[in-house]
Amino acid sequence: MYRIGSALCCCFFLLLSISCASGTAQGVTASPVSKLSDVTEQEYSEHSPQAAGSSNKITEISSEEQTLARLLPELTRAVENYDIHKVLALFNAIYESCNGQEDNAVLIDARKRIEPLLEAISIEAVNKPAPVNAGSPFTQPFTARVVITAPEKQFPLDNYPITVLYPSTGTGSSLKRELVRTDSDGFLYFTPPTPNRACAGTLFFCLYPVKKDAALTDDATDNLSVSFPYKVATTEKRISSIIAILDYDENNTPIFSSNITSTRLLMGLMKRGFTRIGLDEYRELAHTDENSVIRAAQAKIGAAVDRFIFGKTYITVKTAEDNTFICTIRAEISIWDFKQARKINRFTFTHTAKAKTKAQAISLARTDLGETVIAETFNYSL
Repeated sequence: MYRIGSALCCCFFLLLSISCASGTAQGVTASPVSKLSDVTEQEYSEHSPQAAGSSNKITEISSEEQTLARLLPELTRAVENYDIHKVLALFNAIYESCNGQEDNAVLIDARKRIEPLLEAISIEAVNKPAPVNAGSPFTQPFTARVVITAPEKQFPLDNYPITVLYPSTGTGSSLKRELVRTDSDGFLYFTPPTPNRACAGTLFFCLYPVKKDAALTDDATDNLSVSFPYKVATTEKRISSIIAILDYDENNTPIFSSNITSTRLLMGLMKRGFTRIGLDEYRELAHTDENSVIRAAQAKIGAAVDRFIFGKTYITVKTAEDNTFICTIRAEISIWDFKQARKINRFTFTHTAKAKTKAQAISLARTDLGETVIAETFNYSL
């Protein structure tokens, strides 16, 4: 009995083990892990999250290409219809789709398609306000007009933003930026804030102020902007000053008397309202050490003068084909402030004059340089 019971027990446990094994195998087949073991490595790669991301990227690129393919024909139609508002909106959309990549073939194509319309645009100066004094407002606005010239008609660019660039400092080298819109007739008006410093700069109206737009038309830049002289005269015209400018002749020899440039500069400044200015001569100017010139002037002038305007001029003379004479004069002029004990300005000027005789050409060059060129510069920079 014992042996029969043991045998039956063993059979029972054997059947139970087979059943469990069978159940376990069925469970593995139903699980994701077993399915994964049944697919190949390539199939796994195609169904992986990374692969899904690549698929999405491909879809996105395809969508961008479709968008660009749709925008380019629209751009062409807008150009043909002289619809600049739509043209620039479409170009900006294409630019953004190309991520601003300047060498993108689609962007290059878009530029070529837009060029005919850009060449038809012009910005014309209408009103150039007169110079003002520092601290005084411009009495009139800077005015321009933007028009588009089509084959059969000319019409204004209405209600469109135009960039204005104008000097923000006395030197005129740093520019501020504003936006103004054209009116229904294409006119635009801009009155700058009241300037508080002397300045001889330039104000610009520009249709394309930023790189992506400027890159559109390297050949058509001139017709897409217009410039105005922006001049603000100094009000500091009663500062006691001495002028000492040494002229050199055509043999590079210093002239220690009758320096025309100094005399004419004095006359030019007086015409522009400067007072308390005189002339002096210093042989030290012929030396290369300008510190010795400043020491000599300070010792001679004392505390009676605030500023010392000094420098040198050099000339070259050539004979023209018509037997006239051309004199080119170059000047290096500095301004020393005794109160501040430092050089506050330095200028380099070049001017050319033409006359029938050599003497006339030389005299005219020095006269124009001093009375007009240097005096005018000082009027808008001191």
